[in-house]
Amino acid sequence: MSRKNVFRIIRISAILLFIVCGVSMADQTYKTVKIGTQTWMAENLNYKTDNSWCYENSDTNCQKYGRLYTRKSAMTACPEGWHLPDNGEWRTLYNYVDANNGDEGVGTSLKSSSGWKAESGVATGTDRFAFSALPAGARYVGGFDAAGNYAYFWSATELDNGLAYYWLLSYDFVDFSYYSYYSYNTKYSGFSVRCLKDSK
Repeated sequence: MSRKNVFRIIRISAILLFIVCGVSMADQTYKTVKIGTQTWMAENLNYKTDNSWCYENSDTNCQKYGRLYTRKSAMTACPEGWHLPDNGEWRTLYNYVDANNGDEGVGTSLKSSSGWKAESGVATGTDRFAFSALPAGARYVGGFDAAGNYAYFWSATELDNGLAYYWLLSYDFVDFSYYSYYSYNTKYSGFSVRCLKDSK
């Protein structure tokens, strides 16, 4: 398996400096982006493991949204030098975006600018920080649900032996706050994975 960093492009924003690079894993290259002090994958992980699925078992959806992982699979799915972020690291992302996006909701800033269900009175995604969150939906015991409406991201933080936390973006809400959409679910649900680069 090839796991090497691949330099792609440097883009200067009027507000922020985004360093957009890439990381390769199993012959697939993922865009990455530096947001504040953190370097994130700028797309969902699409690395096949046991207990991971394409939405509705369609390869096309894997290419679009990445795979949906159980919490156990998510913990070890990221390539070498990267990891599943914990709640503190998700909060760091939230706080940086909140401090640098004007009056825009954090969720609005992190959502991709297309692909989300439209909701009257709710701002569309701006992808202001090149995080490019897509509404990949989820896999539950018995089927799939919510593609186009919601993005669920696993956290490495556990509540107990049966439950683990996740973070949620919604088509009908502009925030990404743990006070509103930060919750826990069974580890057997299939959610998206965003890998975070290890700090030196």
